[in-house]
Amino acid sequence: NTLGLSDIDAKFLAPEVSIGCSQDEASMLRQMLQKTNGNKSEIARLLNIPRRTLYRKLQKYKLL
Repeated sequence: NTLGLSDIDAKFLAPEVSIGCSQDEASMLRQMLQKTNGNKSEIARLLNIPRRTLYRKLQKYKLL
C-alpha cells in the first residue's frame, strides 16, 4: 500500500502556496506523518526535499 501525492491534501502541494507559512507547513507535516505512519523517508520523497531538511522542519515545529 504505497502512499502517493493524491493522498496528501492538494493545497499543500500546489506550487502557488507558500510552504513557508508556519501554520500551514506544520499542519501539512502533521497530516503527512499520520498518512505515512511516521515514515520520514516517504515524506521527504513526496515533498522532494532531503531528509535532513525534513528533520529540521520537524524539529522546528516540535513534531519529532
